[in-house]
Amino acid sequence: MWVFTLPFALLYQSDELFSIIVIIFFGTYGFFGLEFVSIEMDDPFGSDANDIEMIKLSSVSLKYI
Repeated sequence: MWVFTLPFALLYQSDELFSIIVIIFFGTYGFFGLEFVSIEMDDPFGSDANDIEMIKLSSVSLKYI
Protein backbone atom coordinates (compact mmCIF):
# COMPACT_ATOMS: atom_id res chain seq x y z
CA MET A 1 0.00 0.00 0.00
CA TRP A 2 2.86 2.35 0.84
CA VAL A 3 4.46 1.92 -2.59
CA PHE A 4 1.20 2.79 -4.33
CA THR A 5 0.53 5.92 -2.25
CA LEU A 6 4.11 7.24 -2.30
CA PRO A 7 3.82 9.02 -5.69
CA PHE A 8 0.89 11.10 -4.49
CA ALA A 9 2.76 12.11 -1.33
CA LEU A 10 5.84 13.06 -3.34
CA LEU A 11 3.82 15.13 -5.82
CA TYR A 12 2.70 17.27 -2.92
CA GLN A 13 6.31 17.81 -1.79
CA SER A 14 8.11 18.36 -5.11
CA ASP A 15 7.28 19.56 -8.61
CA GLU A 16 10.24 17.93 -10.38
CA LEU A 17 9.02 14.76 -12.08
CA PHE A 18 12.44 13.14 -12.63
CA SER A 19 13.39 13.20 -8.94
CA ILE A 20 10.03 11.70 -8.00
CA ILE A 21 10.49 8.87 -10.51
CA VAL A 22 14.00 8.12 -9.21
CA ILE A 23 12.86 8.06 -5.57
CA ILE A 24 9.92 5.79 -6.38
CA PHE A 25 12.11 3.43 -8.43
CA PHE A 26 14.77 2.99 -5.75
CA GLY A 27 12.20 2.73 -2.96
CA THR A 28 10.27 0.04 -4.82
CA TYR A 29 13.48 -1.74 -5.81
CA GLY A 30 14.54 -1.82 -2.16
CA PHE A 31 11.23 -3.18 -0.96
CA PHE A 32 11.20 -5.92 -3.58
CA GLY A 33 14.78 -6.78 -2.65
CA LEU A 34 13.81 -7.14 1.00
CA GLU A 35 10.87 -9.31 -0.01
CA PHE A 36 13.05 -11.68 -2.04
CA VAL A 37 15.60 -11.94 0.78
CA SER A 38 12.87 -12.76 3.29
CA ILE A 39 11.44 -15.42 0.94
CA GLU A 40 14.86 -17.06 0.64
CA MET A 41 15.48 -16.90 4.39
CA ASP A 42 12.08 -18.50 5.01
CA ASP A 43 13.30 -21.83 3.57
CA PRO A 44 17.11 -22.03 3.68
CA PHE A 45 17.28 -25.83 3.26
CA GLY A 46 16.60 -27.25 -0.17
CA SER A 47 18.15 -28.03 -3.52
CA ASP A 48 18.55 -24.51 -4.95
CA ALA A 49 21.97 -23.12 -5.81
CA ASN A 50 21.96 -20.72 -2.87
CA ASP A 51 20.60 -23.06 -0.19
CA ILE A 52 22.63 -24.54 2.65
CA GLU A 53 24.19 -27.87 1.68
CA MET A 54 23.29 -29.99 4.71
CA ILE A 55 24.90 -33.24 3.52
CA LYS A 56 28.23 -31.56 2.87
CA LEU A 57 28.04 -29.63 6.14
CA SER A 58 27.23 -32.75 8.17
CA SER A 59 30.04 -34.77 6.58
CA VAL A 60 32.56 -32.06 7.45
CA SER A 61 31.29 -31.76 11.01
CA LEU A 62 31.39 -35.56 11.54
CA LYS A 63 35.09 -35.59 10.67
CA TYR A 64 35.88 -33.51 13.75
CA ILE A 65 33.82 -35.53 16.22
